[in-house]
Amino acid sequence: MPDSSVSPSTPPIPRAAHAYRDTDPVAIWGFVLTFVLWPVGLLLCLVALRRVRRTGHGGWGLAVAGASLCTLAGIATALAGAVLVVRTDLPAQWVASGDATADAAAADRVAQDLADDLTARHDTAGEWPDDPGRREIDDVRAEAYRTGDELCVDATRGGYEVSLVAGELRTGTGCVDRGFSLTFRAARQQDDAVREQARQAALVDELRARAAVVAASSSLDGKPDLGLGHAERADLEVCSAVTVTWDRLDDVDAREALYRLLQQVDADVRMTTYTDDFQDFELHDPTWDPFARRLLALDADCWRGGYVGPAGPSPVLPTLWTTPLTQAMRDAEAARAAGVKAGDAAAIALTEAQQDEEEAQVTAAIAART
Repeated sequence: MPDSSVSPSTPPIPRAAHAYRDTDPVAIWGFVLTFVLWPVGLLLCLVALRRVRRTGHGGWGLAVAGASLCTLAGIATALAGAVLVVRTDLPAQWVASGDATADAAAADRVAQDLADDLTARHDTAGEWPDDPGRREIDDVRAEAYRTGDELCVDATRGGYEVSLVAGELRTGTGCVDRGFSLTFRAARQQDDAVREQARQAALVDELRARAAVVAASSSLDGKPDLGLGHAERADLEVCSAVTVTWDRLDDVDAREALYRLLQQVDADVRMTTYTDDFQDFELHDPTWDPFARRLLALDADCWRGGYVGPAGPSPVLPTLWTTPLTQAMRDAEAARAAGVKAGDAAAIALTEAQQDEEEAQVTAAIAART
């Protein structure tokens, strides 16, 4: 009797095939991501195709479908992007953005270069250079401004504007907005004007100091005989300055000093030959003769106004200038003038003779004074 405790051998029961193991998981994920993130889905589907071909697993169709859908999604995305670019004019915006960046870089560079150049020249020479303070480089327009020793540079290109002060760049703000009212050239002209005023003031101060010494031994007590003539009272400082200037005719600065002094006092002192008749050539002519003639006329004004200098009450002057005026002289002068106006030859000849006589007396007086 067979042993019932031993079970007869039975063939193994085949297990059910698992489909999810036959299908490549990468193909599954690739297909799923097609609807979520198609670039990643496309990559996974392409990987899955290679894996399925190598391993023989299932999922080929799934990977092909996913890759196809991803390709269609890519084409749709590209078309949508193209439409978006055309409708929103993005290329022009990109170009404009690039141009703005280039404008900013160029303007910043030119502003810095101009500031560095002007500052370096100032540091070398000890004063700001005689420079227009403007530059036009690479379509950049730059202009410098200055207040005292503080420098500002404006630079513009396209729609970009920048200002530079002490290394600080500020966009959209000009130098005027930052408190700089004078351009570099205007500031230089102002500096020159201040220096010129100081130079002129120094000349006048020196002349006044010299004139004060002469004035200490001079007075306005003279009583010249003018006959029917009349003269305004002289100014002691002015006449003393005239006396001082006779000894320095060769000095152009001394001549100018007298001219500047007369400009300052002319509003208060009324004498016939003050500043209005002076000409530039009289101040700077190296022969000084034109200026000496003007100086002699001033001397005559001082004498008529009662000025008595260190040399006494009777300076060397042309006789025609010091002769007392009489009524007969007035009448004769009026008749001569009328004759000249009428073209009378005798009157014209008399006038020329008087002019020659006066010229000879002026020349002699100047020679005696110098």
